[in-house]
Amino acid sequence: MCKIPAICSYAHRGLFFPANRWAFIALILLSQFPAFAEGPVKGKIGLTLSGGGAKGFAHIGVLHVIDSLGLKVNYISGTSMGSIVGGLYAAGYSAGELEKIALSIDWANVFDSNPVLKNIHVRNRYASGKYLVELPFEKMRFAVRTGAIEGQQLWGTLEELFFHLRETEDFSRFPTPFACVTTNIETGEPVVISSGDVISALRASTAIPAVFTAVEREGKYLVDGGAVNNFPVDVVKEMGAGYVIGVNVSQGLRKAEELKTPVDIIYQMGMFKNESSFERNRKKTNLYIAPDIDDYDISDFTDARHIIERGKQMARKFIPELKALATTNPAVPGTGSKLRNADYIVVDQLSYQGLKNIRERFLDNITDAYIKDTTTAGDISLLIQRLYATGYFERITYTYQPSDTDPGKKQLVFSFLEKQMNALRMGLHYNDFLGIGLMGGISTKKLLLHNLYGDFSFNLGRNPAYRVKVDFFTSEYLKNWMSLKVEGNELDFPYNDNFVTVAAYNKRFFRLDASINQTAGKNSYFFAGASYYFQRLQPTILTDIALEGKNSANEIFAGVNKYTLDRHAFPRSGQHLSLETSWILNQKPSLNIIGEDENVNQLSQTDIEIDDFFQLKFLYALYQPVRDHSSFFTRFQAGYNYNYSQGFLNMFNVGGTTSFLRDQILFPGIDEYGVLTPAVITAELGWNINTWSGFYLTPLAGAALYDFDIWNIDELDTGNVLLGTSLSLGYFSPLGPLTATVSYSPQKNRVLGYIHFGWNF
Repeated sequence: MCKIPAICSYAHRGLFFPANRWAFIALILLSQFPAFAEGPVKGKIGLTLSGGGAKGFAHIGVLHVIDSLGLKVNYISGTSMGSIVGGLYAAGYSAGELEKIALSIDWANVFDSNPVLKNIHVRNRYASGKYLVELPFEKMRFAVRTGAIEGQQLWGTLEELFFHLRETEDFSRFPTPFACVTTNIETGEPVVISSGDVISALRASTAIPAVFTAVEREGKYLVDGGAVNNFPVDVVKEMGAGYVIGVNVSQGLRKAEELKTPVDIIYQMGMFKNESSFERNRKKTNLYIAPDIDDYDISDFTDARHIIERGKQMARKFIPELKALATTNPAVPGTGSKLRNADYIVVDQLSYQGLKNIRERFLDNITDAYIKDTTTAGDISLLIQRLYATGYFERITYTYQPSDTDPGKKQLVFSFLEKQMNALRMGLHYNDFLGIGLMGGISTKKLLLHNLYGDFSFNLGRNPAYRVKVDFFTSEYLKNWMSLKVEGNELDFPYNDNFVTVAAYNKRFFRLDASINQTAGKNSYFFAGASYYFQRLQPTILTDIALEGKNSANEIFAGVNKYTLDRHAFPRSGQHLSLETSWILNQKPSLNIIGEDENVNQLSQTDIEIDDFFQLKFLYALYQPVRDHSSFFTRFQAGYNYNYSQGFLNMFNVGGTTSFLRDQILFPGIDEYGVLTPAVITAELGWNINTWSGFYLTPLAGAALYDFDIWNIDELDTGNVLLGTSLSLGYFSPLGPLTATVSYSPQKNRVLGYIHFGWNF
C-alpha cells in the first residue's frame, strides 16, 4: 500500500515512466520539506524577531544574510527591539538600509527625555538639562507618570522612517505583512497589534515598564511585549506561516551577579512570565538562530556595528538551510529601498488637538516656518523637534487624514500632550573648590500671563547661592524679550602671590540686572542693560595688609552670545561665543586696610583708587568632529579692564578646568584664583576622545599672557607668560558628567589633581 499520498497520486497517473523520472525525483526532494508540501499558504515563510534591547541589532546582521541569498519572507512578527527591526524590514527597508539607520542614529538622544540642544530657544539653551530631577506640577499636585521617559525622540524617529506608509493602517498591506506584541498593563495579557497607527504600536512594544511611559491605544494601556511573549513565533504562525525562521537575541533570565543596573533588574522582572511562553515558541520554529552576543548588554547601543556583525556571523552558519529556502521562495527583484524621506504630502489644512494652556497662534508662528503646501517627512520632523524643545509638551504626534471641512482635501493633524506649566528641579554637584552642593529650584512658563516666564534657583553648600529671573517675551514670535534678574552668593577664595596662597577672603555678592534681548537668527542673541551690584569682603586669614569692607556700583553692559554646542559636557561639534563690554561707574567704596596688629588704615593711604573703568570679556570655543568618536577643539579667552587701579576687587580669576565662577578664565595647571589680573588672554588646544562607551579622554594644552597694558604692548614682560597642560578622564553618567583631571604648569611647578561631578549652578 502506498504510504505517500502525493506520490501515489502521481504513480496512478503514470508518472513513473522514464520520461517523467525528473518529476518523480523532484517530488521525492520536495517531500523532505513538509512546509512546502502542504500547500501554497501553509508553506509561506515567517520570520520572528525577539526583543533584547541593543542586542536586537543582531537581527540586522541576520537579515543581511537573508537578503544576500535572495530569500523572500512572507510574514514578520516581533517584540520590543525585534518589532522595530521587523517593522522596518516589513515596511520595505533592506538590511543594508537598516544598518545605515542603526549607525547614523544618535541613540543616546533617542532615549533621552531632553530635547536636542540646537532646537531649544537660545535664551534657555545654555542652562537646559542641567538638573538631575525635574518634577512637573500644577495646582500644587505633581504629575504621575507611568514611566521615567516619554521617548518623544523615539516617536519622531519612527514617524520619519514610516512616512511612506502614513496612510496604511492595515499592517497586512505592508510590503511584508507584519504584527507586533505588546502587554496590557492592567491585565498582564499579550496584545497583538496588526492594524492602526504603526508608530504607537512599535512605541508600545518597546515600552520597558517603569522606564518608558505606557502607550494608550483603544482604551488600553500598553507596555513592552517582552513581559509576556518576547519570542512571538505563535503570532507569525497565526498569520499564515508554515515555516518559521526564529531569531532570538534575548538572554532569558540572568543570574543575580549579572544584574548591574536598575534597567537590568526591571527587564529581568518583566521576563518572568515570558519564560514559559518562550519554550513553547522555541519548539514551533523550523530554523532557530541565536547570535552569540552574551558579552553585550541590552543598553549597549553604541556597539551597534559589532552586534550587527555577530548576527551576520551566526546567520552564515545556516546558509545551506537559508539557500534551500530561497530556491523555493525567492525574493522579487527591485523590492526594498524605501528610504524616501524626500517624499512629500500636500497639506491643505493644519489642525491641533489636545491644547489646554498653549495658544494656537503661538504654534502657528512656529509651524509657518516648516509646513508648506508640499511638506516632507524631514520638514515635519524638524517642526516636531522645535515644538518639543519649547518645553511645553510631553509628546507630539501627527496624522494625515481627510479634512474635517472638505473631504476632498487633506489635513495634517498634530496631537499634543502638554506638560504642566510648573516644575520642581533638583540636582547635585561637587568639585574640589566649592565642595558638594545641592541645587534646587522652581520654574514656571506662565507667571500670571502668557509669555511671562519665572525661575527661582538656589544652591546649598559651603558656598551658597541663589538666582531669581523673570523674562517677558513681547510677542508670540519669541524674538524679543525683557529680563529682570536678581542673584547673590557667598564665596570663600584665596589670594595668591607668585602662585602661593598668602591670604583668604569671604565675599558676599548681590546683583540686580535689567536687560533687553533680541535674537539674531536661531543660535545667537544680542543684549544690553544696566545693573546694580554690591559686594562685601571679609579677610579669613590676616596678613600684613588685608582689605575689608564693602563696595557698590552701577554697570551698563552690552554684548552678544552664540551657543551651538551639541551638548554641554564633552561636546562633539559646535561653537560657543560670548562677548560683553561693560562700563562700571558710581562706585561707592567703604573699604579699610587691616594689618595683623589690627591697625586700621585708610584706603587713601594705598595705591588703590576706586574709579570708573571699562571692562571687556571674550570667549570663543570651536569643536570639530574627527571620525566617529573624537573631536578637536580650540578655545580663546580674554579679559581686559581699562583705566583700572583698584586692586583685586574686580580682577579676572585665572585658573581651573571647569567654568563656574564669575569673571573666570579657565587655564590648565593653575587652581581657581591662581592668578588675579586686570588683563589676560589665553589660547588652548584640546582633543575629546570617546575611548569607550560613556568614557572620554581629553588632553589639553594652553598658553596665556597676563598683567599687560594693551596700550604699551611693546613693553611686554615674558615673566607674565603662562603655560599649562592637563589630561582628563571623563564619564557621562546618568547623574551628570564626572571628570578627573591631572594638570601641570611650569610656572607653578606642581602637578595638580582635580575632581568634578555634576552640573554647576
